[in-house]
Amino acid sequence: MMITAVAAMAAVAGTTVLGGAAAAAPTAHTAQVKDIGDVTYTDFLGGRVVFTQTETSTVRMTGQFNDGFDDPEASCLLHVGDFAPLDLRGDLDGSINPPGTSPFQFDFTDVTIDDFTGVPVRVICDNEVIAVSDPTIPV
Repeated sequence: MMITAVAAMAAVAGTTVLGGAAAAAPTAHTAQVKDIGDVTYTDFLGGRVVFTQTETSTVRMTGQFNDGFDDPEASCLLHVGDFAPLDLRGDLDGSINPPGTSPFQFDFTDVTIDDFTGVPVRVICDNEVIAVSDPTIPV
């Protein structure tokens, strides 16, 4: 039996050859790698909150707001979908610079971008809802 050059290269690359054409072999690794770099976002409070799949089970949230924040000493929490609230100053290492905030970021672990697609983000300062975003949309 003679192996073709295409079949040999496909075997090394982890693909299978069907009818002379190389096709990707379905593996968990292929599915995970596909998600790296996927993004979903929402715009509100004059800014944007972005969620990016940075590793197979890590999603980084980055953002900044430019409106809606009057009190630089307010205690503000970000609620992302059903995840535990994040403190702007503590968890996100951010600050309030009226009328907005400094840039912030946070890495969620043991998650995928699907956990952040179609979810609203709420901002609550001093126990008062400042804003609720539209659900996040994928790019």
